[in-house]
Amino acid sequence: MKRQQQHIFDTLSAHKIEFVPVDVAASTVVKDVLKAESPRELQLPQIWRGKEFLGGHEEFENSVEGEYLKEFLKK
Repeated sequence: MKRQQQHIFDTLSAHKIEFVPVDVAASTVVKDVLKAESPRELQLPQIWRGKEFLGGHEEFENSVEGEYLKEFLKK
């Protein structure tokens, strides 16, 4: 999971896309919100835009490989 998370961070940084990483393990409140709001079981890492779930690492990676990252992130 840590490698997938770092890959997401590196890719977003390389594309100059601002993001805010959230450590689920550091906050029970965030973990509870994810459990309630995530459309799938708590599989990490997850990508959100505000309150909208965008996908996990697999969907992110597919968007990078398919060259539709900005559309995936809904920019």
